[in-house]
Amino acid sequence: MALRFLSLTLLLLVAPCALGAVKLPTNYAFALEWGTDSGPDALNFPLGVAVNKDRTKVFVCDAANSRIAVFNPDNGAFLLSFGSSGSGPGQFATPVNIAVSPKTQFIYVTDPLNSRVVVYDQNGVFIRNFGQNGTGPGQFDGLVDIGLDDSGNAYVLTNTRMQKYTGWGKYLSEWSMLSPSDPKKFQPGGMGINQVSREVYVLDYANNWVKRYNGVTGKFLSMFGGAGVFAQTIAITADAQGGVYVLDGNNTQGGARRAAIKRGLLQSTPKPTMRIQKFDGPSGTLLVAFGSYGTGPGQMANPYGITTTRNGFWVFATDSALNKVLKYSLPFKAGGWADPHFQGFDGKRFDAHGKANTWMDLLIAKGSKFGVKAMLANGLMPGSSFMTDIAFTYANAKYRSRLVKDGSTWAMTATLNGRPLKIGTSFPVSGTKVTFFPGSPGKNGRLQIEAGQVRIVVSQMWRADWNALADYLNVGIDLRSQLTGDVTGILAPSYYRALKLADHGIASQVSAATVRPLDISASTV
Repeated sequence: MALRFLSLTLLLLVAPCALGAVKLPTNYAFALEWGTDSGPDALNFPLGVAVNKDRTKVFVCDAANSRIAVFNPDNGAFLLSFGSSGSGPGQFATPVNIAVSPKTQFIYVTDPLNSRVVVYDQNGVFIRNFGQNGTGPGQFDGLVDIGLDDSGNAYVLTNTRMQKYTGWGKYLSEWSMLSPSDPKKFQPGGMGINQVSREVYVLDYANNWVKRYNGVTGKFLSMFGGAGVFAQTIAITADAQGGVYVLDGNNTQGGARRAAIKRGLLQSTPKPTMRIQKFDGPSGTLLVAFGSYGTGPGQMANPYGITTTRNGFWVFATDSALNKVLKYSLPFKAGGWADPHFQGFDGKRFDAHGKANTWMDLLIAKGSKFGVKAMLANGLMPGSSFMTDIAFTYANAKYRSRLVKDGSTWAMTATLNGRPLKIGTSFPVSGTKVTFFPGSPGKNGRLQIEAGQVRIVVSQMWRADWNALADYLNVGIDLRSQLTGDVTGILAPSYYRALKLADHGIASQVSAATVRPLDISASTV
Protein backbone atom coordinates (compact mmCIF):
# COMPACT_ATOMS: atom_id res chain seq x y z
CA MET A 1 0.00 0.00 0.00
CA ALA A 2 1.14 3.54 -0.65
CA LEU A 3 2.42 5.32 2.43
CA ARG A 4 0.58 8.55 2.80
CA PHE A 5 2.65 10.28 5.44
CA LEU A 6 5.97 9.59 7.04
CA SER A 7 8.63 11.42 8.95
CA LEU A 8 11.85 11.13 6.99
CA THR A 9 15.04 12.85 7.99
CA LEU A 10 18.11 13.27 5.85
CA LEU A 11 21.37 14.74 7.06
CA LEU A 12 23.94 15.61 4.45
CA LEU A 13 27.36 16.70 5.49
CA VAL A 14 30.15 17.64 3.17
CA ALA A 15 33.53 18.28 4.74
CA PRO A 16 37.13 17.17 4.31
CA CYS A 17 37.47 15.64 7.78
CA ALA A 18 38.27 12.45 9.65
CA LEU A 19 35.53 9.90 10.24
CA GLY A 20 33.95 8.99 13.57
CA ALA A 21 31.10 6.74 14.68
CA VAL A 22 27.64 8.21 15.23
CA LYS A 23 24.62 6.39 16.62
CA LEU A 24 21.42 7.53 14.95
CA PRO A 25 18.51 8.38 17.29
CA THR A 26 15.25 6.46 16.98
CA ASN A 27 12.87 8.43 19.20
CA TYR A 28 9.65 10.03 18.05
CA ALA A 29 9.40 13.69 17.12
CA PHE A 30 6.37 15.95 17.30
CA ALA A 31 5.03 16.29 13.74
CA LEU A 32 1.85 18.38 13.92
CA GLU A 33 -1.39 18.99 15.79
CA TRP A 34 -4.82 20.20 14.85
CA GLY A 35 -8.03 21.46 16.44
CA THR A 36 -9.86 24.74 15.98
CA ASP A 37 -12.26 26.78 18.10
CA SER A 38 -15.00 27.05 15.49
CA GLY A 39 -16.16 25.60 12.19
CA PRO A 40 -16.89 22.01 11.15
CA ASP A 41 -13.44 20.84 12.24
CA ALA A 42 -13.75 22.23 15.79
CA LEU A 43 -13.39 19.54 18.47
CA ASN A 44 -15.17 19.60 21.80
CA PHE A 45 -13.79 17.11 24.34
CA PRO A 46 -12.12 14.62 21.97
CA LEU A 47 -11.68 11.14 23.44
CA GLY A 48 -10.83 7.98 21.48
CA VAL A 49 -8.80 8.07 18.26
CA ALA A 50 -8.03 5.52 15.51
CA VAL A 51 -6.25 5.41 12.15
CA ASN A 52 -7.19 3.18 9.22
CA LYS A 53 -4.93 0.50 7.78
CA ASP A 54 -3.78 2.47 4.73
CA ARG A 55 -3.09 5.56 6.88
CA THR A 56 -5.33 7.94 4.95
CA LYS A 57 -7.84 8.83 7.68
CA VAL A 58 -7.77 9.58 11.40
CA PHE A 59 -11.06 9.07 13.26
CA VAL A 60 -11.74 11.01 16.46
CA CYS A 61 -14.54 10.56 19.00
CA ASP A 62 -15.74 14.16 19.31
CA ALA A 63 -17.62 13.39 22.50
CA ALA A 64 -19.39 16.66 23.36
CA ASN A 65 -20.53 17.00 19.76
CA SER A 66 -21.77 13.38 19.68
CA ARG A 67 -20.05 12.62 16.40
CA ILE A 68 -17.01 11.05 14.77
CA ALA A 69 -14.74 13.62 13.11
CA VAL A 70 -12.44 12.43 10.32
CA PHE A 71 -9.15 14.11 9.39
CA ASN A 72 -6.32 13.79 6.89
CA PRO A 73 -3.22 12.62 8.82
CA ASP A 74 -0.92 14.41 6.37
CA ASN A 75 -1.99 17.90 7.40
CA GLY A 76 -4.88 17.57 9.88
CA ALA A 77 -7.39 18.78 7.29
CA PHE A 78 -11.02 18.06 8.16
CA LEU A 79 -12.61 15.49 5.80
CA LEU A 80 -16.07 14.65 7.15
CA SER A 81 -18.08 13.79 10.24
CA PHE A 82 -20.90 11.39 11.02
CA GLY A 83 -23.16 10.36 13.90
CA SER A 84 -25.47 12.37 16.11
CA SER A 85 -26.83 12.50 19.65
CA GLY A 86 -29.49 9.97 20.59
CA SER A 87 -30.25 6.28 21.00
CA GLY A 88 -31.46 5.48 17.50
CA PRO A 89 -29.57 3.60 14.78
CA GLY A 90 -26.21 5.25 14.16
CA GLN A 91 -26.56 7.63 17.11
CA PHE A 92 -24.56 7.98 20.34
CA ALA A 93 -25.22 9.05 23.86
CA THR A 94 -21.44 9.68 24.02
CA PRO A 95 -18.86 8.16 21.65
CA VAL A 96 -15.87 7.23 23.81
CA ASN A 97 -13.48 4.81 22.09
CA ILE A 98 -13.01 3.76 18.49
CA ALA A 99 -11.23 1.15 16.35
CA VAL A 100 -10.99 0.32 12.63
CA SER A 101 -11.14 -3.22 11.26
CA PRO A 102 -8.02 -4.03 9.19
CA LYS A 103 -10.10 -6.57 7.25
CA THR A 104 -13.26 -4.64 6.29
CA GLN A 105 -12.19 -1.07 7.19
CA PHE A 106 -15.44 -0.75 9.15
CA ILE A 107 -15.38 1.64 12.11
CA TYR A 108 -16.40 0.42 15.58
CA VAL A 109 -17.40 2.98 18.22
CA THR A 110 -18.14 2.30 21.89
CA ASP A 111 -21.25 4.00 23.26
CA PRO A 112 -21.20 3.14 26.99
CA LEU A 113 -24.37 5.01 28.01
CA ASN A 114 -26.34 3.08 25.40
CA SER A 115 -24.40 -0.14 26.25
CA ARG A 116 -23.59 -0.93 22.65
CA VAL A 117 -21.05 -0.81 19.85
CA VAL A 118 -22.00 1.20 16.75
CA VAL A 119 -20.54 0.15 13.38
CA TYR A 120 -20.05 2.32 10.27
CA ASP A 121 -18.26 1.99 6.96
CA GLN A 122 -15.32 4.23 5.96
CA ASN A 123 -17.68 6.90 4.64
CA GLY A 124 -19.69 7.11 7.85
CA VAL A 125 -22.65 5.07 6.61
CA PHE A 126 -24.33 3.26 9.51
CA ILE A 127 -24.03 -0.55 9.33
CA ARG A 128 -25.34 -1.97 12.62
CA ASN A 129 -25.34 -1.91 16.44
CA PHE A 130 -24.59 -4.81 18.75
CA GLY A 131 -24.67 -5.35 22.49
CA GLN A 132 -26.94 -4.35 25.37
CA ASN A 133 -26.73 -3.73 29.09
CA GLY A 134 -26.23 -6.77 31.28
CA THR A 135 -23.78 -9.41 32.50
CA GLY A 136 -24.63 -12.29 30.17
CA PRO A 137 -23.05 -13.30 26.86
CA GLY A 138 -23.38 -10.50 24.33
CA GLN A 139 -24.11 -7.97 27.07
CA PHE A 140 -21.94 -5.18 28.47
CA ASP A 141 -21.45 -4.48 32.16
CA GLY A 142 -19.64 -1.19 31.72
CA LEU A 143 -18.26 -0.71 28.20
CA VAL A 144 -14.61 0.43 28.24
CA ASP A 145 -12.74 -0.13 24.96
CA ILE A 146 -12.61 -2.10 21.71
CA GLY A 147 -10.00 -3.52 19.29
CA LEU A 148 -9.98 -5.69 16.17
CA ASP A 149 -7.59 -8.30 14.75
CA ASP A 150 -6.61 -9.10 11.17
CA SER A 151 -9.43 -11.63 10.86
CA GLY A 152 -11.96 -8.91 11.65
CA ASN A 153 -12.83 -10.21 15.13
CA ALA A 154 -13.81 -7.58 17.68
CA TYR A 155 -12.53 -7.64 21.28
CA VAL A 156 -14.70 -5.66 23.69
CA LEU A 157 -13.36 -4.73 27.13
CA THR A 158 -15.85 -4.13 29.95
CA ASN A 159 -15.42 -3.49 33.65
CA THR A 160 -15.03 -7.19 34.45
CA ARG A 161 -14.25 -9.18 31.31
CA MET A 162 -13.06 -9.34 27.72
CA GLN A 163 -15.63 -10.47 25.15
CA LYS A 164 -14.85 -11.61 21.62
CA TYR A 165 -17.23 -11.13 18.68
CA THR A 166 -17.19 -11.59 14.95
CA GLY A 167 -17.01 -8.38 12.96
CA TRP A 168 -20.77 -8.70 12.46
CA GLY A 169 -21.39 -8.66 16.20
CA LYS A 170 -21.91 -12.37 16.83
CA TYR A 171 -20.77 -13.37 20.33
CA LEU A 172 -17.91 -15.91 20.32
CA SER A 173 -16.27 -16.16 23.75
CA GLU A 174 -15.08 -14.27 26.81
CA TRP A 175 -12.64 -14.36 29.70
CA SER A 176 -12.65 -12.72 33.10
CA MET A 177 -10.35 -9.79 33.83
CA LEU A 178 -10.76 -10.05 37.59
CA SER A 179 -8.20 -11.48 39.99
CA PRO A 180 -9.66 -14.46 41.88
CA SER A 181 -7.79 -13.40 45.03
CA ASP A 182 -8.95 -9.76 45.01
CA PRO A 183 -11.49 -8.92 42.26
CA LYS A 184 -11.96 -5.34 43.49
CA LYS A 185 -8.42 -4.33 42.63
CA PHE A 186 -8.81 -4.44 38.84
CA GLN A 187 -9.90 -1.26 37.06
CA PRO A 188 -9.71 -1.42 33.25
CA GLY A 189 -8.24 1.66 31.59
CA GLY A 190 -8.19 0.52 27.97
CA MET A 191 -6.82 -2.09 25.61
CA GLY A 192 -4.55 -2.50 22.60
CA ILE A 193 -4.16 -5.42 20.23
CA ASN A 194 -1.38 -6.65 18.00
CA GLN A 195 -3.59 -7.31 14.99
CA VAL A 196 -1.22 -9.91 13.54
CA SER A 197 -0.23 -11.99 16.59
CA ARG A 198 -3.62 -11.36 18.30
CA GLU A 199 -1.94 -10.62 21.59
CA VAL A 200 -4.21 -8.39 23.66
CA TYR A 201 -2.81 -5.81 26.10
CA VAL A 202 -5.09 -4.52 28.86
CA LEU A 203 -4.35 -1.49 31.01
CA ASP A 204 -5.01 -2.05 34.72
CA TYR A 205 -5.58 1.57 35.71
CA ALA A 206 -5.89 0.84 39.44
CA ASN A 207 -2.50 -0.85 39.73
CA ASN A 208 -0.60 0.74 36.80
CA TRP A 209 0.00 -2.64 35.17
CA VAL A 210 -0.15 -3.70 31.53
CA LYS A 211 -1.48 -7.26 31.26
CA ARG A 212 -0.82 -9.40 28.19
CA TYR A 213 -3.21 -12.12 26.99
CA ASN A 214 -3.48 -14.63 24.18
CA GLY A 215 -6.38 -13.25 22.17
CA VAL A 216 -7.30 -16.67 20.80
CA THR A 217 -7.52 -18.56 24.10
CA GLY A 218 -7.77 -15.73 26.63
CA LYS A 219 -4.81 -17.15 28.53
CA PHE A 220 -2.87 -14.68 30.69
CA LEU A 221 0.75 -14.46 29.44
CA SER A 222 2.63 -11.78 31.33
CA MET A 223 2.48 -8.24 32.71
CA PHE A 224 4.75 -5.24 33.18
CA GLY A 225 4.67 -1.78 34.75
CA GLY A 226 3.75 -0.88 38.30
CA ALA A 227 5.13 1.80 40.59
CA GLY A 228 8.30 3.41 39.28
CA VAL A 229 7.41 2.67 35.67
CA PHE A 230 4.19 4.68 35.38
CA ALA A 231 3.07 7.83 37.19
CA GLN A 232 -0.57 7.17 36.28
CA THR A 233 -1.61 5.18 33.25
CA ILE A 234 -4.21 6.81 31.00
CA ALA A 235 -4.52 4.90 27.71
CA ILE A 236 -2.86 2.15 25.69
CA THR A 237 -2.46 0.98 22.09
CA ALA A 238 -0.34 -1.53 20.16
CA ASP A 239 1.15 -1.83 16.69
CA ALA A 240 1.61 -4.97 14.57
CA GLN A 241 5.38 -5.10 15.14
CA GLY A 242 5.26 -5.93 18.87
CA GLY A 243 5.26 -2.36 20.15
CA VAL A 244 2.97 -1.28 23.00
CA TYR A 245 2.37 2.42 23.72
CA VAL A 246 1.16 3.69 27.08
CA LEU A 247 -0.06 7.22 27.67
CA ASP A 248 1.15 8.02 31.15
CA GLY A 249 1.04 11.20 33.20
CA ASN A 250 0.66 12.98 36.48
CA ASN A 251 -1.27 16.22 36.00
CA THR A 252 -1.00 17.88 39.39
CA GLN A 253 -3.65 20.40 38.40
CA GLY A 254 -6.37 17.74 38.43
CA GLY A 255 -9.20 18.21 40.93
CA ALA A 256 -8.75 14.78 42.52
CA ARG A 257 -5.07 15.45 43.18
CA ARG A 258 -5.73 18.90 44.63
CA ALA A 259 -8.33 17.39 46.92
CA ALA A 260 -5.90 14.68 48.02
CA ILE A 261 -3.28 17.30 48.85
CA LYS A 262 -5.84 19.33 50.81
CA ARG A 263 -6.78 16.26 52.86
CA GLY A 264 -3.12 15.62 53.62
CA LEU A 265 -2.92 12.42 51.59
CA LEU A 266 -0.15 13.92 49.47
CA GLN A 267 2.63 15.84 51.16
CA SER A 268 3.97 17.63 48.10
CA THR A 269 2.98 18.55 44.61
CA PRO A 270 5.41 17.14 42.04
CA LYS A 271 5.86 18.87 38.74
CA PRO A 272 3.20 17.79 36.23
CA THR A 273 4.37 15.17 33.78
CA MET A 274 2.81 13.75 30.64
CA ARG A 275 4.41 11.33 28.21
CA ILE A 276 3.98 8.36 25.91
CA GLN A 277 6.14 5.33 26.65
CA LYS A 278 6.79 2.65 24.05
CA PHE A 279 7.56 -0.89 25.19
CA ASP A 280 8.41 -4.17 23.56
CA GLY A 281 5.15 -5.93 24.33
CA PRO A 282 6.28 -9.54 24.88
CA SER A 283 9.21 -8.63 27.15
CA GLY A 284 7.91 -5.40 28.70
CA THR A 285 11.21 -3.65 27.90
CA LEU A 286 11.00 0.14 27.67
CA LEU A 287 12.14 1.35 24.25
CA VAL A 288 11.55 5.12 24.12
CA ALA A 289 9.54 7.87 25.83
CA PHE A 290 8.35 11.13 24.28
CA GLY A 291 5.92 14.00 24.80
CA SER A 292 5.64 16.43 27.70
CA TYR A 293 3.16 18.28 29.89
CA GLY A 294 2.01 21.75 28.83
CA THR A 295 -0.23 23.69 26.50
CA GLY A 296 2.27 24.45 23.72
CA PRO A 297 2.76 22.67 20.39
CA GLY A 298 3.43 18.98 20.90
CA GLN A 299 2.50 19.12 24.59
CA MET A 300 -0.38 17.47 26.45
CA ALA A 301 -2.41 18.84 29.35
CA ASN A 302 -5.23 16.31 29.73
CA PRO A 303 -4.82 13.56 27.10
CA TYR A 304 -7.32 10.74 26.75
CA GLY A 305 -6.91 8.59 23.64
CA ILE A 306 -3.95 7.11 21.79
CA THR A 307 -3.46 5.08 18.62
CA THR A 308 -0.67 4.10 16.24
CA THR A 309 -0.23 2.83 12.72
CA ARG A 310 0.42 -0.86 12.19
CA ASN A 311 4.12 -0.27 11.52
CA GLY A 312 4.46 2.02 14.53
CA PHE A 313 5.69 5.04 12.57
CA TRP A 314 2.99 7.48 13.64
CA VAL A 315 1.40 7.90 17.06
CA PHE A 316 -1.73 10.01 17.56
CA ALA A 317 -3.10 11.28 20.88
CA THR A 318 -6.13 13.37 21.79
CA ASP A 319 -6.21 16.09 24.44
CA SER A 320 -9.70 16.64 25.82
CA ALA A 321 -8.70 19.84 27.66
CA LEU A 322 -6.95 21.53 24.74
CA ASN A 323 -9.41 20.11 22.16
CA LYS A 324 -6.70 18.94 19.82
CA VAL A 325 -5.15 15.90 18.18
CA LEU A 326 -1.36 15.49 18.32
CA LYS A 327 0.76 13.51 15.91
CA TYR A 328 4.24 12.16 16.64
CA SER A 329 6.40 10.56 13.98
CA LEU A 330 9.41 8.27 13.98
CA PRO A 331 12.12 9.96 11.89
CA PHE A 332 14.87 8.43 9.81
CA LYS A 333 18.36 9.70 10.50
CA ALA A 334 21.10 9.53 7.91
CA GLY A 335 24.58 10.97 7.47
CA GLY A 336 27.02 12.09 4.84
CA TRP A 337 30.57 13.27 4.61
CA ALA A 338 33.26 14.65 2.35
CA ASP A 339 33.90 14.49 -1.35
CA PRO A 340 30.78 14.42 -1.30
CA HIS A 341 29.42 11.12 0.03
CA PHE A 342 25.77 10.85 1.04
CA GLN A 343 23.66 8.56 3.15
CA GLY A 344 20.06 8.61 1.98
CA PHE A 345 16.69 8.15 3.64
CA ASP A 346 17.04 4.38 3.54
CA GLY A 347 20.49 4.35 5.14
CA LYS A 348 22.28 3.48 1.90
CA ARG A 349 25.59 5.24 1.20
CA PHE A 350 26.51 6.60 -2.19
CA ASP A 351 28.73 9.19 -3.87
CA ALA A 352 27.47 12.08 -5.99
CA HIS A 353 30.23 14.09 -7.64
CA GLY A 354 28.53 17.16 -9.02
CA LYS A 355 29.99 19.69 -11.39
CA ALA A 356 31.61 22.77 -9.81
CA ASN A 357 29.70 26.05 -10.10
CA THR A 358 26.60 24.17 -11.21
CA TRP A 359 23.40 23.52 -9.24
CA MET A 360 22.89 19.89 -8.22
CA ASP A 361 19.33 18.80 -7.39
CA LEU A 362 19.22 17.03 -4.02
CA LEU A 363 15.47 16.51 -3.68
CA ILE A 364 12.80 18.05 -5.92
CA ALA A 365 9.03 17.53 -5.76
CA LYS A 366 7.21 19.91 -8.09
CA GLY A 367 3.82 18.62 -6.92
CA SER A 368 4.64 19.81 -3.39
CA LYS A 369 6.33 23.01 -4.63
CA PHE A 370 9.36 21.77 -2.75
CA GLY A 371 12.99 21.61 -3.70
CA VAL A 372 16.50 21.56 -2.24
CA LYS A 373 19.61 22.01 -4.38
CA ALA A 374 23.28 22.69 -3.77
CA MET A 375 26.03 24.55 -5.55
CA LEU A 376 29.40 22.84 -5.38
CA ALA A 377 32.92 24.26 -5.42
CA ASN A 378 36.14 22.43 -6.24
CA GLY A 379 38.05 21.03 -3.30
CA LEU A 380 41.81 21.02 -2.82
CA MET A 381 42.16 17.42 -3.95
CA PRO A 382 41.60 16.58 -7.65
CA GLY A 383 38.00 15.52 -8.21
CA SER A 384 36.85 16.62 -4.75
CA SER A 385 34.08 19.13 -4.13
CA PHE A 386 31.97 20.56 -1.34
CA MET A 387 28.81 22.64 -0.87
CA THR A 388 29.03 26.40 -0.63
CA ASP A 389 25.48 27.40 -1.58
CA ILE A 390 22.14 25.84 -0.56
CA ALA A 391 18.80 26.85 -2.08
CA PHE A 392 15.46 25.76 -0.62
CA THR A 393 12.10 26.40 -2.27
CA TYR A 394 8.79 25.85 -0.50
CA ALA A 395 5.52 27.12 -2.00
CA ASN A 396 6.30 30.67 -3.18
CA ALA A 397 9.20 31.26 -0.78
CA LYS A 398 12.79 30.95 -1.98
CA TYR A 399 15.46 30.68 0.72
CA ARG A 400 19.15 30.68 0.04
CA SER A 401 22.21 30.34 2.23
CA ARG A 402 25.68 30.78 0.77
CA LEU A 403 29.23 31.48 1.81
CA VAL A 404 30.94 34.70 0.77
CA LYS A 405 34.57 35.63 1.27
CA ASP A 406 35.04 38.18 4.06
CA GLY A 407 38.71 39.01 4.41
CA SER A 408 40.48 35.88 5.55
CA THR A 409 37.32 33.98 6.47
CA TRP A 410 34.06 32.77 4.93
CA ALA A 411 30.81 34.36 6.08
CA MET A 412 27.42 32.58 6.02
CA THR A 413 24.59 34.66 4.52
CA ALA A 414 20.85 33.97 4.27
CA THR A 415 18.13 35.48 2.09
CA LEU A 416 14.40 35.09 1.48
CA ASN A 417 13.28 35.94 -2.05
CA GLY A 418 16.54 37.85 -2.50
CA ARG A 419 16.23 39.95 0.66
CA PRO A 420 18.56 39.43 3.67
CA LEU A 421 17.05 37.55 6.61
CA LYS A 422 17.05 39.05 10.08
CA ILE A 423 19.44 37.62 12.63
CA GLY A 424 17.50 35.76 15.32
CA THR A 425 14.07 34.13 15.06
CA SER A 426 11.38 35.50 12.78
CA PHE A 427 8.17 34.50 11.05
CA PRO A 428 8.57 36.07 7.61
CA VAL A 429 5.90 33.96 5.88
CA SER A 430 2.63 32.79 7.40
CA GLY A 431 3.16 29.41 9.07
CA THR A 432 6.95 29.60 8.67
CA LYS A 433 9.50 29.94 11.46
CA VAL A 434 13.05 30.95 10.59
CA THR A 435 16.08 31.07 12.88
CA PHE A 436 19.33 32.48 11.55
CA PHE A 437 22.63 33.11 13.33
CA PRO A 438 25.81 33.55 11.26
CA GLY A 439 28.92 31.82 12.51
CA SER A 440 31.54 33.51 14.67
CA PRO A 441 34.73 32.42 16.45
CA GLY A 442 33.85 29.39 18.56
CA LYS A 443 30.22 29.24 17.32
CA ASN A 444 28.59 27.48 14.39
CA GLY A 445 26.47 29.36 11.90
CA ARG A 446 22.91 28.05 11.53
CA LEU A 447 19.87 28.68 9.37
CA GLN A 448 16.79 26.69 10.32
CA ILE A 449 13.55 26.91 8.35
CA GLU A 450 10.34 25.24 9.54
CA ALA A 451 7.71 25.51 6.82
CA GLY A 452 4.63 23.31 6.97
CA GLN A 453 5.79 19.72 7.35
CA VAL A 454 9.34 20.49 6.23
CA ARG A 455 12.35 21.53 8.27
CA ILE A 456 15.64 22.54 6.66
CA VAL A 457 18.84 23.16 8.63
CA VAL A 458 21.91 24.67 6.97
CA SER A 459 25.01 25.09 9.10
CA GLN A 460 28.58 26.33 8.88
CA MET A 461 30.83 24.67 11.42
CA TRP A 462 33.47 26.38 13.52
CA ARG A 463 36.55 24.25 13.01
CA ALA A 464 38.65 24.35 16.16
CA ASP A 465 41.45 22.48 14.38
CA TRP A 466 41.56 25.27 11.80
CA ASN A 467 40.74 28.04 14.28
CA ALA A 468 38.36 29.26 11.62
CA LEU A 469 34.90 28.82 10.20
CA ALA A 470 34.58 26.09 7.60
CA ASP A 471 34.55 26.93 3.91
CA TYR A 472 31.66 24.52 3.31
CA LEU A 473 28.00 24.18 4.33
CA ASN A 474 26.12 21.27 5.86
CA VAL A 475 22.43 20.73 5.17
CA GLY A 476 19.75 18.67 6.88
CA ILE A 477 16.29 17.88 5.50
CA ASP A 478 13.46 16.75 7.75
CA LEU A 479 10.29 15.70 5.92
CA ARG A 480 7.23 14.98 8.01
CA SER A 481 4.94 14.43 5.07
CA GLN A 482 5.16 12.34 1.96
CA LEU A 483 5.92 14.53 -1.03
CA THR A 484 3.24 14.92 -3.70
CA GLY A 485 3.83 13.74 -7.25
CA ASP A 486 7.10 12.58 -8.79
CA VAL A 487 10.26 13.11 -6.75
CA THR A 488 13.60 13.66 -8.49
CA GLY A 489 17.17 14.51 -7.55
CA ILE A 490 20.09 12.45 -6.30
CA LEU A 491 18.17 11.52 -3.14
CA ALA A 492 15.00 10.40 -4.91
CA PRO A 493 15.96 6.69 -5.19
CA SER A 494 16.66 6.50 -1.44
CA TYR A 495 13.40 8.35 -0.73
CA TYR A 496 11.37 5.75 -2.64
CA ARG A 497 13.28 2.84 -1.12
CA ALA A 498 12.63 4.22 2.36
CA LEU A 499 8.90 4.46 1.70
CA LYS A 500 8.88 0.85 0.56
CA LEU A 501 10.76 -0.24 3.66
CA ALA A 502 8.34 1.63 5.88
CA ASP A 503 5.34 0.03 4.19
CA HIS A 504 6.76 -3.34 5.15
CA GLY A 505 7.20 -2.23 8.75
CA ILE A 506 10.97 -2.63 8.87
CA ALA A 507 12.18 0.92 8.41
CA SER A 508 13.02 1.19 12.10
CA GLN A 509 15.98 -1.03 11.27
CA VAL A 510 17.23 1.75 9.00
CA SER A 511 16.71 4.48 11.60
CA ALA A 512 18.60 2.42 14.17
CA ALA A 513 21.58 1.86 11.89
CA THR A 514 25.06 2.97 12.84
CA VAL A 515 26.93 5.06 10.27
CA ARG A 516 30.45 6.45 10.20
CA PRO A 517 30.35 10.10 9.19
CA LEU A 518 32.29 12.93 10.77
CA ASP A 519 31.25 14.43 14.09
CA ILE A 520 27.80 15.87 13.27
CA SER A 521 26.71 16.97 16.73
CA ALA A 522 26.58 20.62 15.69
CA SER A 523 24.61 19.93 12.53
CA THR A 524 22.08 17.22 13.28
CA VAL A 525 18.47 18.00 12.51
